[in-house]
Order: sequence, then structure tokens, then C-alpha cells
Amino acid sequence: MSKKKKIKRVVLDTNVLLSALLFKGKLSRIVKLWTKRKIIPVSTRETFEEFKEVLLYPKFSLTNEEIETIIREYILPFFEVVEVKEDLPIQQVSIPE
Repeated sequence: MSKKKKIKRVVLDTNVLLSALLFKGKLSRIVKLWTKRKIIPVSTRETFEEFKEVLLYPKFSLTNEEIETIIREYILPFFEVVEVKEDLPIQQVSIPE
């Protein structure tokens, strides 16, 4: 009998999420992990609202259409919204090379 591997739920803060989506670097690999359903990114409503606000910063030079596309194609289909009711232990993980 084969065991199904449990998919990890991962909390990404706004800075990590921005780096993963907007820049080509080590963190951009996280996007593939969630689009291939290797991880489930989780977010609170507050973090999602912060993320949307930060996308509007002039330094990113994103149009409203680009922001809508990012949210529609990379966030909404994959992210799970959670409500934090208590402090939980934090486990940091590294991204494999």
C-alpha cells in the first residue's frame, strides 16, 4: 500500500511573496512549488490586503491589469485563506538548490 505524501501548508510573508512573483531569483522557485501543488501557500486576509497595497507601490511600476493578472493567475487559484486564532510555532525552511 502506498502512502500519500502530505502537502505542506506554507505561510509566506508579503516580502517573500513579492520577491517570488516579481523577481527572478532563488525565491521565484516557490511559485513553481505552489502552481504544481507541491505546497499550499496560506495567507490571512490581512496579509493578502497588505500584498495588494504593496503591489501598487510606484517602485514596482505595475499596471492595474498586471496586478489583477498576478492575483487572478497566481494567488486566487492556489492560496488558502486562514484566520489566526493563536500564536503558533514558526519553522523556517530553506529552498533547495
